[in-house]
Amino acid sequence: MESKTYAIGTDQGNVCTHFGSCLEFIVIKIIDGKIQKKVIKKIDNWKCCEKEKKVIALNINTLVADKIGKRACDLFAKAGIEVYTGVSGSVEEVIQKITSAEGLPKNYDPCGCEHELEGHCPRKVLKSCHSSTCV
Repeated sequence: MESKTYAIGTDQGNVCTHFGSCLEFIVIKIIDGKIQKKVIKKIDNWKCCEKEKKVIALNINTLVADKIGKRACDLFAKAGIEVYTGVSGSVEEVIQKITSAEGLPKNYDPCGCEHELEGHCPRKVLKSCHSSTCV
């Protein structure tokens, strides 16, 4: 029996354009290609690397996002979480792909955003984070 738990960063019913600006996740548990559980989790009041830790604490195997920075990707990889990027469209369409034989293509392609360029990301978070808990 194959079981996998996904977190999909969402914004008004669509996949959020950037993990860094995402405040809500649809968490779905799939067993043998069928949805067993679907819940909405809100992530708020976060600082550097706290969002990643909160998402890791959701006990997921896979994160789905359109864009994501390298630091966040590295943290998820250390936690054993697969990251699918370049995913856009409605959350329902994405869930259909996940549960179908088609699946999602794995595109580890972080946007490379270090949050230093004004206007590059939907929301400028920090200039940098040198916390030892981040890396």
